[in-house]
Amino acid sequence: ILGIDYAMQGMAVFSEKIETEEAGFFRKNEKRLAREQRKLSRCVRGSHNYELQKKKVARCHEKIRNKRRDHLHKLSRKIADSYDAVAVEDIDMKAMGQCLH
Repeated sequence: ILGIDYAMQGMAVFSEKIETEEAGFFRKNEKRLAREQRKLSRCVRGSHNYELQKKKVARCHEKIRNKRRDHLHKLSRKIADSYDAVAVEDIDMKAMGQCLH
């Protein structure tokens, strides 16, 4: 049985040590996304170049989303293959946030 708990830092905390590769997909593409967004902010709204740059920014977001989704699929597949049962803690984040204030 594998236990999964919510983690403030990172994605989750597992009850057993699971070898996961670091999810650096966002960090690697963060600089490229920032550069493309800066270029977009300098374009004149409604111009042809603005529309082209908007597509480039959307493509960067899509690549990041696809890499994140792929990483999560690989991790969930690895967990499903390795363990017979998985227990996930069910917590109310809204109530937890109100307790901290």
